[in-house]
Amino acid sequence: MLKLLHTADWHLGKTFKNTDFSLLEIQQQILKEIVEIAEKEDVDIVFIAGDIFDSYNPPFKAEELFYSTLKELTANGRRLVIAIAGNHDAPEKFDVPRPLAAGFHAMVICGSPQDDLALFSFKTNHFELKGEGNFLHASFPSKNTSISLLVLPYPSEARLKVSTNYKQHLKNILQAIPPYRADDYIIVSHLFVQGGQKSGSERDFTIGGAQLIPSHFFPKHASYVALGHLHRYQRLGKNIFYSGSIFPFDIQEANQKKGVLIRRPDGKVEFYPFAYQKSVKSLNFNTIDEALEQSANYKHSLVFLRFPPLAVGTEEIVKLKQAYSQNLLGIHFEMPKPEIDESISVVDLTPKELFIEFYKAQYNQTPNEAMVELFLKFVEELKNETH
Repeated sequence: MLKLLHTADWHLGKTFKNTDFSLLEIQQQILKEIVEIAEKEDVDIVFIAGDIFDSYNPPFKAEELFYSTLKELTANGRRLVIAIAGNHDAPEKFDVPRPLAAGFHAMVICGSPQDDLALFSFKTNHFELKGEGNFLHASFPSKNTSISLLVLPYPSEARLKVSTNYKQHLKNILQAIPPYRADDYIIVSHLFVQGGQKSGSERDFTIGGAQLIPSHFFPKHASYVALGHLHRYQRLGKNIFYSGSIFPFDIQEANQKKGVLIRRPDGKVEFYPFAYQKSVKSLNFNTIDEALEQSANYKHSLVFLRFPPLAVGTEEIVKLKQAYSQNLLGIHFEMPKPEIDESISVVDLTPKELFIEFYKAQYNQTPNEAMVELFLKFVEELKNETH
């Protein structure tokens, strides 16, 4: 078997969730490390399983970073690199560079599940590649081995152009027999497989479970299924893997391990953690002074500061931003809990009184007459509809 590197969910151009904090410089450092890992491990093929960008129209610097990284990963044609679109990526964004990429730097860039991979038929000094439909076949003469691959970018109903029997159609694609004989068989896609664990920042593309894919859709003869979409590194069953995202994009992902997956020639799969040290931390402080005193301890972390209800002015906020410099993701102050008179019994209250007490409990103030009248009108309409 060949040695493989599996990565996904780069989300280039993304800001940290619910903030305007750009992650592009951090992403640049991590992609540099991925290139170093590929060199150190001397991998034969790199898979980038979708969500390369965070939006359909990524910033120019994000696109520039992507293509420069691909070029470095190929090592002048010595290594095959296969990149597919995820649900965050615009398929047509990959159409323009395809004729330039095909065969030039040993890249395969695939945007749509309907792409015909016959375009990617070329030969380098290290391997020969040919394509047909969704399949690729790569032979490595110096290693006396070959591999067949099913390459399937994010296969939504819209991108597959199917309106009925979606799951059966997808199952037929995943279980299709490769047109080539090979020593190994790999599937690369961007899907949400049943049993997978979400993290927080993934964009949900399921409606009533319509695009949750059962794991038994993947054929047993596939030795490795390289997936993107879920941001937590995880293994489902024997041969289905999510590499996870390259960095925590949400405070809920702060404690997750981040890295790439290496499939070794003996079939063993290892998680290879990044050495990049900038972690994400959610910090709770009781006072502004406490947060300022502790700032020196978090110079190598991105931090989200949380405080109890405090009366603070602009000066204190400025001090916090200066103390945490370029590492501050955001500041959150808890809202004061409204005081509720627990002695009030709702049993004998009229709808009007009940609404007023509820509003006071929620917003710590009395509703105006117009709002009360609107509520009573709504109650009256409901009564008329139910009688």
